[in-house]
Amino acid sequence: MDDIELKKIIKGHLDEDLTLNEIHKILADEHQVKMTFMELRLLSSEIDDMDWGKFDPKVEEDDEEETEEAAAPEPVSGTQIEISKIQRPGAMMSGSVTFLSGLTGEWYIDGMGQLGLNMTNEDDQPTEEDMMDFQTELRKKVQGG
Repeated sequence: MDDIELKKIIKGHLDEDLTLNEIHKILADEHQVKMTFMELRLLSSEIDDMDWGKFDPKVEEDDEEETEEAAAPEPVSGTQIEISKIQRPGAMMSGSVTFLSGLTGEWYIDGMGQLGLNMTNEDDQPTEEDMMDFQTELRKKVQGG
């Protein structure tokens, strides 16, 4: 059997969504063609009109991620809060915040349970709405919600 005939057989099985491992076994069992797996890979790579993209698992993962992102509901709050894994000196808990308005800063809860906030730009002040949303989201985050 020559390479042209082998390529036709390989392409036919690839079009049926068989893996190269399965094709390797079929070639040996049904066509008595003995070749190494590497030889099969090289021969199959020479098939001109093959759509190799359909075998790329990365493409499938990207499609699944896009579907998941599209199906995910929009978050109710735009305030993003992170809790730091490293405790700040003198604080029971601390982290960073990005407010609805886009302002950023660092927050902390001191030993007395008082909430403190250091804005990234000292001249910036969060709005009352920013602070209310921040406190609500921080409460949820601290309580594990």
